[in-house]
Amino acid sequence: MITHYDIKMEMQKLKEVLSVESVNIPSLLQVIKPGTYVFLWVLLWPTFLRLVSVKSDVRDVGFDICASGMMGFLLFVAITNGMMLYLAIPDSFRKDSKIINFMYSKSKTYILLFLIVFFYGFVYAFYLICFCTNDYIHIIFLGVYHRYKSL
Repeated sequence: MITHYDIKMEMQKLKEVLSVESVNIPSLLQVIKPGTYVFLWVLLWPTFLRLVSVKSDVRDVGFDICASGMMGFLLFVAITNGMMLYLAIPDSFRKDSKIINFMYSKSKTYILLFLIVFFYGFVYAFYLICFCTNDYIHIIFLGVYHRYKSL
């Protein structure tokens, strides 16, 4: 549990560390790489789903791509800003800080939870597509077959 006192003490320690070591300036690639991955995921996944779907109107596909592109860009800016701030803090302080370790473990937990939910949703959707539609196809086929068999 992090208290107000812990935050206050860590800020004092950060001021001391920054006055001695100064701020790190991370490379641009190191800062924008995670944001770029998220941007591409948010942009390309809906695009892939719309292009794979059978009934896709061109206007709907364009709207989906534009909306996901805007959301991806906002996430890109937010993640890049967070990475700039995180990487500007000296490594020695990052390793010893209770607050940064707490935020790191929380974000790691949230990302892992998202990936687990996404994976199970993907497996469930795949199951529905493969097995449930297969049953409907059999029902329709057998109905048509028995109808014309009696003629």
